[in-house]
Amino acid sequence: MAQNAAPPSLAEQLKAQYMLVKMGRDAGGLVVTQPGTVLVIQKGGILGVPYNYTSVGAAKYQDGLFHPSTGLKWLETLNQMSGSSTQIESHLFQTGDKVYPLKIDVNLTSAKISFGVVCDSCNGTNPPTFYKGEVNFQFAKGYLEKTDVSQIEDTIGQVFALDNGNNEQQAQAPAGPPDQGQVPAQAAPPSASAGLTNDDVIKLVQNKLPDSIITKKIKNSACSFNTSADGLVKLKQAGVRKAVIEAMVDKQ
Repeated sequence: MAQNAAPPSLAEQLKAQYMLVKMGRDAGGLVVTQPGTVLVIQKGGILGVPYNYTSVGAAKYQDGLFHPSTGLKWLETLNQMSGSSTQIESHLFQTGDKVYPLKIDVNLTSAKISFGVVCDSCNGTNPPTFYKGEVNFQFAKGYLEKTDVSQIEDTIGQVFALDNGNNEQQAQAPAGPPDQGQVPAQAAPPSASAGLTNDDVIKLVQNKLPDSIITKKIKNSACSFNTSADGLVKLKQAGVRKAVIEAMVDKQ
């Protein structure tokens, strides 16, 4: 019987690598009943919506290129129609955000893998926000049937990398003087600020996010802006509007 058992499907193999989160509710509302595999986002531009909403447009990864989420313009239009008192909250996932896998759907016919994620307390948010987003990985026809799952995982890893824990834990050189003829290892220089930059703001503007969402993101994020004369001119030339530039200057 074991010899005749069907091999695990691609979806089953992927779910073994990326354990899905399990969600539930208690008296306080939505909760995580079983955490999933913690992933670190490698490509900013995935639109997150509240957990009880249907998706408003997935991001796409195809042929080595990442395309930010569709639906951004739709969301902006809907908010303008609904009025300021009933704005739909959203979150644009950024590089470095941590998420749980929420769903993995494999469509062999269309050579597509839909990968849904949700953010939670793994980002340290309190209370948790539970925004969810989705990325469609598009492959060439027939690719999924003949390719080893490890190669598919490598592609998914371009957008969702496995969290290896505390990245600050680095291998230490053994005590004592260095071997003769070797250059002593030096501590790596401090990394540049991982905060919001001019390029990030320009990307948000080019993806048609409303000024209200961009300024809110600026106020609530660590930022490293170039507000020199040249920096401000480049922002203006890129189409960044006055209210956003003022928020950047105030934050800096």
